[in-house]
Amino acid sequence: PAAQQSVIQGVAAQRQDGFIRAVGFGDGSMALALARARRIADALTAAGVPADKIKLDAFAAGSGGFVQLVY
Repeated sequence: PAAQQSVIQGVAAQRQDGFIRAVGFGDGSMALALARARRIADALTAAGVPADKIKLDAFAAGSGGFVQLVY
């Protein structure tokens, strides 16, 4: 959502040289979980994070997604 763009931009700005973990949850669907993780990754690359610095994770259980700095 647009409201989360500032969160993603903030994480991207704090990254320095580390990795960012993009995680999606699928409400029981692994395909939805992957789609959510990829959407988060797309927003991170749009915010200037190189694609090779983003690690994707997806879990069928749960809802939504999150980003995490990994040092």
